[in-house]
Amino acid sequence: MMTQGFLAHWSIIRPSRKWAAGWASLTLLLAGCFGSFTLAWWSATPAAAFPAVPAPAPLHAQEEDTVVLDPAIRRTDRELRFLDGLRERGYFDLAIDWIESLRQAGDTPEELRQVLDYQTGLTHLDEAGRIADTERQRDLLEKARRSLVAFTTSYPKHPEAPAARIQFARLMIQRGDLNKYLADDASTEDDRRDKLTLARESFRDARKALDEAIAQLSGQLKTFPKFIEFGDPRRRTRDTLQAALMQGEFLRATVDYAEGHTHPENDAKRRELLDAALKGFESLANRYRTQSIGLYAKMWQGKCYEESGRLGEAMGLYNQLLENRDPRLGDLNRKVGYFRIVALGKRGEYALAADEANRWLLSHPAYAMTVEGLGVQLQKAKNMIAQMEAQKDTLARTERDAATRVVRDTLRNVVRVYSPHKAEALVLLQKYDPKSALRAEEVAKMKYDEASSAAEAAIQAGNFPEAINLLKHAINQAFVEGRSNTLEERSKTLDQANRARYLLSYAYYANGDFYESATLAEFLARRYPENGLAAKATEIGMAAHIGGYNTVKVDRASDLNRLLAFASYVAQRFADQDQGNAALMTIGQVEFGRGNDEAAIAAYDKVADDSARKPEAITRAAAARARRAGQLRAQGQTAEADQLRDQAISQLRGATARLQAANTPSTDPVRIDAALVLADLLMNAGHPDEALQVIQPLARDLTAIASPPPPVRDRAVRVMATLMMANIQTGRTDEALKNIATLEQSNTPGDVMVRLYVQLGQLLETEMNAARQRDDTAKLARIQGDYQRFLSAVAANDAASPDILQWAGEAMLDLDMNAEAVDVLTQAANRLKEQRDGTTNLDESQRLNTRYERALLKLTAALRKTNAFDQAAATLKPLLDRSPPLMEAMFEDCRIATAQAAARRGNWNTALAKWVELTGRLRGLRPRPPEYFEAFYELAEAQRLKGDSAEARKTLSSILKLNRRTMSPEMAKRYENALNALGSGG
Repeated sequence: MMTQGFLAHWSIIRPSRKWAAGWASLTLLLAGCFGSFTLAWWSATPAAAFPAVPAPAPLHAQEEDTVVLDPAIRRTDRELRFLDGLRERGYFDLAIDWIESLRQAGDTPEELRQVLDYQTGLTHLDEAGRIADTERQRDLLEKARRSLVAFTTSYPKHPEAPAARIQFARLMIQRGDLNKYLADDASTEDDRRDKLTLARESFRDARKALDEAIAQLSGQLKTFPKFIEFGDPRRRTRDTLQAALMQGEFLRATVDYAEGHTHPENDAKRRELLDAALKGFESLANRYRTQSIGLYAKMWQGKCYEESGRLGEAMGLYNQLLENRDPRLGDLNRKVGYFRIVALGKRGEYALAADEANRWLLSHPAYAMTVEGLGVQLQKAKNMIAQMEAQKDTLARTERDAATRVVRDTLRNVVRVYSPHKAEALVLLQKYDPKSALRAEEVAKMKYDEASSAAEAAIQAGNFPEAINLLKHAINQAFVEGRSNTLEERSKTLDQANRARYLLSYAYYANGDFYESATLAEFLARRYPENGLAAKATEIGMAAHIGGYNTVKVDRASDLNRLLAFASYVAQRFADQDQGNAALMTIGQVEFGRGNDEAAIAAYDKVADDSARKPEAITRAAAARARRAGQLRAQGQTAEADQLRDQAISQLRGATARLQAANTPSTDPVRIDAALVLADLLMNAGHPDEALQVIQPLARDLTAIASPPPPVRDRAVRVMATLMMANIQTGRTDEALKNIATLEQSNTPGDVMVRLYVQLGQLLETEMNAARQRDDTAKLARIQGDYQRFLSAVAANDAASPDILQWAGEAMLDLDMNAEAVDVLTQAANRLKEQRDGTTNLDESQRLNTRYERALLKLTAALRKTNAFDQAAATLKPLLDRSPPLMEAMFEDCRIATAQAAARRGNWNTALAKWVELTGRLRGLRPRPPEYFEAFYELAEAQRLKGDSAEARKTLSSILKLNRRTMSPEMAKRYENALNALGSGG
C-alpha cells in the first residue's frame, strides 16, 4: 500500500498560493465535506505528505508585485486563490460548482475564463488523489484528461500551457498509482501482474512526458534576460515557466520513487529506481537549497535513504531539517517529524519512537487526521506493540492491559477514515480488537439511509466522533447513489447531502470542532438559502464562529472578521426571520466590543420592532450611545453628547415599559440590564432621583431571592452598586453604607468589593471636594464623618482581604485618621507578607512583595504622623537596607527626621543633612526626575519649619529659576505658591 500514499500526495505539482488575508475568509463561502480528512479549515496545508511546491503561481499577483492595478487581473487572482483553498481542504464538489458558476457568469474576466478548463482538470486530479473508490478515481482521471486537452487545444500558447503539460504527466503518475493500488488488492497473481505492468507503463509514459517538458521549459527560460524589471509583463511569464520547471523536476524524481514501489523490496530494479529518485531529490536540494522546494527535496532524499536501509544518513538529514525553527516551515517540520518517527521504529528504538509520536500528536492536534497524522498514530500503535512484544515476559498485566487499550483506541482513529495507512491498521486492529475492525468495514458498506440513521443514533447517544465518521460517509454515499443526471434525482441527492451536512455541522460543533462546523453551516446558508435547514444552519454557524473565537487564541481578529461577514449575510438574507435578528445582535456585540459604537448602534436599531429581542437590542444600543456620548463630551461636543444620551434614555424608558407590561420577571437578564443602563444614564444626566426610582424596586426584588443562579447573582451585585451610587448622589449616604453591607453579606467576590469600596470612596471624596468649594462646612463635616465610619466598618470586616485593608488604611491616612491607619496597615502588611512567603510562584511573589513594600511605606507614614518615630524608623529599615534602597523609603527617612526635629525629639542639622544628601543623589540624574524637584521642595519646607525662611526662599527660587522649563507646570505652581507664602521678608 506504500504507493497508495502517493495517490494522496500529488498536490505537489500545483504551485503553493499564499492566500491574501482579506480572502482567507472565502473558504467559508462554499465549504463542503467531501475531503477525506478532518482538517481544521484555517490550515492551508493539503492533507498530503507532499506539500505544494512553493513556486510563483501563474496569473496570480506575485509577492513582490504587491499592487496589481488591472481589476481583471485582481479578480482572476482572487478567484484562483479561492479555488486553491477549496481544493486544499478537499472541497472538490464545491470547487467544480464554483468553476461552473464562473463559466456561466457574464462578468467573468476573459483572463479567468480562459483557464477554467485547466482549473477543472486540476480539481479532478486532486480529488482522484484523495478518494478510495477506484471506479470514481478512473472517472475523475478521464474527466481531468478531457479538461486538460480542452485547455491546451484552445490556448496552446497560454502562459499556463507549460504547467498543463506537467499536469498530463501528473495524470499518468496517478493512473500508475491507481493500477499499483489495484494490483495490491488483486485476487489472482495474473491479475496482479497485469496491473503492475499497466502501472509501470504509466510511470514510464509520465517520465518521458516530463523529460520532454523539462527540456522545452529549460529552452524557453534561456530566451529571457537574467534580470527583468518589476512591472514588465515578461517577468510574469518567466515566473510561470520557472514554476512549471521546478514542479516538473520535482515530479521527475517522484516518478522514479513511485515506480520503484511497483517492485519487490529486495529487487534490483527497485534499488535502481530508488537510487535514481535519491539523485533527483539530492540535485534539487543542492540547487534550491535556499528555497522551500530544496528543503522538501532534502526531506525526500532522507526518505529514499531510509527505504534503502541507510537509516543513519536518513536520520542525519531529518535532524538537520528539524534544526530550522522558522515558523514558516511548520508544514515541513511536521512531515519530517513523521518520517523521523518511522526511521526510529525501523532502528528498533520503539520507546523513543512511541514517545516522539505522542509528542507530535500533542504538538499538532489539528493535523491528527491528515495523512501524516494518521501515519504518526499508526507508528505509535506499532511501536507500542513492539515494546509489548519485547517485554512480554517482564511487563506487568495491568501495564499490558493499559497499553493495549491505547493501541486499540489509536488504531480505531486510523481506520475511521480512508488513508494509505488504513489497511495496515485494520490488520492490527483485527488482532487487538476484532469488533472495531468489523465496524469500520461495516461503515464502508453502508447505504445513505443506513449511515444517516446510524449517525442520528450516535448523536442521540453523545458519540459525536462516530456520528462525524458516519455522516461523512453518508454525504459521499448520497452522491454515489444519485449519479443520475435527471433533475429530480439531482434535487433528491442535494437534499440528502444537505441534510447530512446539517447534522455533520451540529456534530462537529458538539465535538468542539468549531471551524469545521462553521464551514459547513455557512455553506448551507449561502449555497442553498432556500433549503428548509438553511436558516437553522445559521444558528449553528454563528455559535460555531463564536466558539472558535473563544477557544482558539490565534489570529482572533480574523475570527471576528469572518463572524461579521457571515452575520452580515444572515441579517440580509434572513431579515424576516428570527435568525436575521439574531445576526444583527451578534454584529452589534462584535462592533461594540471593538469600540465601533456607531456600527453597533446601527445594527441594534435594525432589529425588528416585533422581535422578542427588541428590548435587549435597545438596551445594548443605549450602552453604545452612552459610551459614544462620553467620547463626544470629551471632545467638547456637549450638545451632540446630550442629544445621544437623551435619545438612549427615551428608548430605554419604552423598552422597560414594554418588559413590565409583558410581566417580565425581575430576574430576567434583559430587564435587569435595561434598568442598569437607564439608571446610569439618568445619573449622568443629573437625575439621580429618577435613577433611584428605576433601580430601587429591582434591588428590593433581587435581594429577596435566597439563592439566585450565577447570572442573576452577578447582575444583582451590579444593581446594588448602582443603587449605592444613586443613594450617594441623592445625599443618602447612610443608605449607601447599608448597600455596601448588603453586598458584603451576599458573598460578593473580593475583587468586586474592592472596586465598589474604591468607587464609594471616590464618590464621597467628590462630595467632600464639592462641599469645600461651596464652603459648606456643615455638609463637609457630615460627609467626612460618614466616610470615616465607612472606612472603619470596612477595616473591621473579618472577610476583608489584604487589598481591601490596604486601600482602607491609605484612605484613613488621607483623612488624618492616623491611629486607625496604623492598625489597619499593620494588618495589611502582615497578611501580605504571609501570602508572599507562602507562594512558590515567582511572578506572584514579586507582585505580593511590591504590595508589601507599599504597605510598609504607608505604615511608616502613619507611625510618623502619630509621633511613633522609633517604630517608624524600624518599620522603614528593611526598605532602606535593600540594594538599591527604595527611593520612596529615602524620602520617608528624611520626613521622619524632619518630624522628629519639629517635635523637638531630634536635631535639625541631622534632618537637613539627610535632605541635602538626598538632593545630592538626585542631582546627577538626567533628565531631572520629578523626585528631584520634590526633594528640594521638602528641603525648603524643613528649612521653613526650622525658622530659616530666608534659606527656604533661596532654595526654592534658585531651583525654580534654573529648572522652570523642565519641571511640570503643577510642580512650578507649588514652588510659586510656597514662595508667595514665604513672602519677600525674612
